[in-house]
Amino acid sequence: MRRRRGTHLSRVNVMRRAILSVAMLLVCGPLHAASGLPSMDEIRRLFDEKKYRETLAAIAKITSSPLKDAKAIDRYGLLMLKGEALFQLKESGLARDVFNDAADEASNPKEIALARATARLAFRSREALYTPKHAKPNTPISVLDPNNRNAAFDALLADELFDLQPTIKTALASKTLLDVAAALTATATVNAVELTATGSDAKTQKLITELKAHAKDLIAAELKRLAAQIDQISQTANQWVVAPDPPGAGGRDRNWRWMEKRGLNSRQRDQLNEAIDTCKQIVPAAQQLASAMGKKSTGNDFAAVVTEAERLQKEAHTVMQANYNETRRERR
Repeated sequence: MRRRRGTHLSRVNVMRRAILSVAMLLVCGPLHAASGLPSMDEIRRLFDEKKYRETLAAIAKITSSPLKDAKAIDRYGLLMLKGEALFQLKESGLARDVFNDAADEASNPKEIALARATARLAFRSREALYTPKHAKPNTPISVLDPNNRNAAFDALLADELFDLQPTIKTALASKTLLDVAAALTATATVNAVELTATGSDAKTQKLITELKAHAKDLIAAELKRLAAQIDQISQTANQWVVAPDPPGAGGRDRNWRWMEKRGLNSRQRDQLNEAIDTCKQIVPAAQQLASAMGKKSTGNDFAAVVTEAERLQKEAHTVMQANYNETRRERR
């Protein structure tokens, strides 16, 4: 119970930061008064007085202003306040978009998570109520008060984790990276909800680790296949086969014959071009996976497959550009 209280206070503090951070700005009353823009105190007062449309109008004056002091605004705090105003007006769709915009402006992981989680809650709510699908009890929960939103986040987390399981199961059994990428995208959303609801992301980090390992295995298997294919094409193209006598050779000599390299056919050239394209796609995909799969990931997670993809891309290009016009004369 003591740990739960600490988690509750942590969430409340982060939520208060989202609403009140508009007061922690570099430029406040004097600059805004001089520029004709509403001050942050004025916007906060409008929100506290439940004048939500007036709050949105005041925020719009700042966000649309080209003035220098408007650009110095804490955009995360301002957008979170805008999202809350839209939430109070039961404009859940618009609120969701604004909360996602706020996440893009934030740098603190917990603030990013809060914005993403609130956007998800807005998406899953109807008429300012969240009704649990799998959590018990399934009584609708009001989402209007940001300081009493914990129960909604807890229920949302339970539902999201339940709904995520089939996606994870499909991805881990799949042979394509597209399914893994879809699962990672879905897990990233649940990760934000978990961090906001509990102050930890242990469950989703475990899922991310499993997906990451499977993605590495899939990429490594594809690179292994490409390596074998490129090697086979190279060996076949460099085989010496009997060639017609070159012009001026004076006819066939029963003791000698002309040889030439087999070279590449059109199908092999297509396969090499496909291998080059695949490696080109694998390199940025692996780098993105390495950087986007959780706080415990490092760029070294996929360093080996990136290096191998770059090597195979060069090797396929070398096989494609090799000179196969050599001939030689050998004794029968």
